[in-house]
Amino acid sequence: MAILDWNVAGSCLRRVTVDVLAVSLALGASSSLSAAPVDDLTMTFAAESVAGEAGNIIGAVTNNSHLRYPCVDALFSLSSHFDDRQEGLPVVSYGTQTIRIVDIAPGATRRFSAPLARKAGFGFVRYQACAEPVADNAPPERARACEVTGSIASQTRFEGLDDRRQRQVIERVYVLEAADRQLVTEVGLGKDETRVTDHRTGRSYTRRSYSVSGLSANRRYIVRLSNAWRTEPTEVAFDCPDAGGRSTFRLPMLRHTGNRLGG
Repeated sequence: MAILDWNVAGSCLRRVTVDVLAVSLALGASSSLSAAPVDDLTMTFAAESVAGEAGNIIGAVTNNSHLRYPCVDALFSLSSHFDDRQEGLPVVSYGTQTIRIVDIAPGATRRFSAPLARKAGFGFVRYQACAEPVADNAPPERARACEVTGSIASQTRFEGLDDRRQRQVIERVYVLEAADRQLVTEVGLGKDETRVTDHRTGRSYTRRSYSVSGLSANRRYIVRLSNAWRTEPTEVAFDCPDAGGRSTFRLPMLRHTGNRLGG
């Protein structure tokens, strides 16, 4: 599968043609999938920029066969936009978006357009059965993407020795998938500092905040510092949405107490 990033200014579009080499699609009056000749469908798609919005996926599917396709779902993957990658930001997957295309007659071309839920690059993945309703080519609901805030407190003003005993300053937190501990994204700590006191121990800490947005729903995540640092607790795990169904919420504080070498 090829991921395509789009950097489109104004109304300028860049198009790509995808020849579907081995697709099982709905035949006759049935919407179930069955064997079909290769190269039955040819798709073109592009990014369309919209001022002040994330933009659209637009395109067309042409039926090159003598068979009618009552319904197909085109599945697209979403990931970091070209602009973000150019800035050196981590590549992040935003999940998938389904676009429903109906009643593609033999020799006919069906056009489609769907708004992106967020600024993203996208690539065609596959066709799949129209088993579940998809309303009006709608993108994933914005409300289902989670935004979390939290803070890191440090006894040493966010300085310490890394695993090479080099003096380092803590500037970032990392978000991992809880299932496989793969990196989802990393975000910088805010510049503002406040002093807090742990009333249980009497220790004072410097605290800085962070914010993470655009986390895909129905997943469990972990927030932590790099492995070089020791914190209490070691990490914070959370669900998106949380137990109360909220998509915006605050996480417990992590306290930096040193590094794993004891510095």
